[in-house]
Amino acid sequence: MKKNKSLERNTSKIILNNARKLFIQKGFNGTSISDIANAAEINKSLIYHYFKNKEILWKSVKEDILQSFSNIEIEKLNFDCATLKEFLEKFVSFRFNLYAASPDLARLVLWQKLEKNITISGVRGEQINSLVPKIIKLQEAHEIRTDIHPEIINYIIFSTASNACVDQAFFLIDTKNKLEEYLKSIIKLLYSALKS
Repeated sequence: MKKNKSLERNTSKIILNNARKLFIQKGFNGTSISDIANAAEINKSLIYHYFKNKEILWKSVKEDILQSFSNIEIEKLNFDCATLKEFLEKFVSFRFNLYAASPDLARLVLWQKLEKNITISGVRGEQINSLVPKIIKLQEAHEIRTDIHPEIINYIIFSTASNACVDQAFFLIDTKNKLEEYLKSIIKLLYSALKS
């Protein structure tokens, strides 16, 4: 029985690793289940045994990348901050570190943007919106402007932080000092735009 579970985990991991390479190289639309089966040297039906469809496989690849980081799930991170500046520093730094540590994740996100395929986004609404209560608290503390709806502010912060990290400039910045300056500039711009 233990041998079967070990074999299943290995097969699943082989599929994930090959899918990851191909998705990063060719994107979701450019990669077929047959391509993945050929690269993994397995029967195509085995992929469907472990992953119901290509969308689930794509999301599983993203989850696998995220699982390689400790405490990566946004729900586990503590963004309860007393000031807007502290909140932005924590959240934007987190996004920067996440993408800097995993260029593969950034490439998958870029493919998603290019392919405009909502079914593969893998972004859970509750995950993104988990920042909204923290934003409301900061609005109540007069740290964040109240003339903009909290969900819109949430989206501005989330997308600015994420887009800055998948932009080509992020990967072309050649020194740690420049990267830190880039990070500080984004935080400063968001702070200026959102401060009450």
